Amino acid sequence: MRIVKPTSLMLVLATAAGLAYGEPLADFESITKKCRQAFDTRHPIEVVYVARSKAWVKRVYGPTRVAYDVRKTDSLVSPFLGYIEIVELIAVDRAADEATATALQPSLDNKVSRLTQRLNFAYRDSLWTLVDGTMGMEYKSEPDGRFSPPDTTVRLTKESIVLKATGPAAACLGAP
Repeated sequence: MRIVKPTSLMLVLATAAGLAYGEPLADFESITKKCRQAFDTRHPIEVVYVARSKAWVKRVYGPTRVAYDVRKTDSLVSPFLGYIEIVELIAVDRAADEATATALQPSLDNKVSRLTQRLNFAYRDSLWTLVDGTMGMEYKSEPDGRFSPPDTTVRLTKESIVLKATGPAAACLGAP
């Protein structure tokens, strides 16, 4: 009969726990990579009609920062929590018609908005699931000026995020 020393057993258990942690982390990194790629490949300028404001809008997008973190919890239901934070710089100008909007030259040097979105996920049943999120907007109106404090940070439900996610943000929801 062979006796296994406690230290050997602990090493085996620690290795198994490390492997279990590796898969959720790799899965979340994959979601984050898709999110980052969606923003990196977005066209930096768009002209669209916004029905709510009844105006043509020209948007110029600056570099987008996509960051994430994953942490282990004590929960048996959701043993891991993660988030993706997306920070976008956007310059916007409006016009009454498409041709005028197309000719506008919004600049990222002044009159810039910084949109910060945070998407919160939980790892349940071997899948990352969107739970909720937050969104805040800051403004800068002068070159070399500082961004204002966020007007408000809005708490978003999973349902509102899924319904409103378009463009590159839709790639950040964890769907295949």
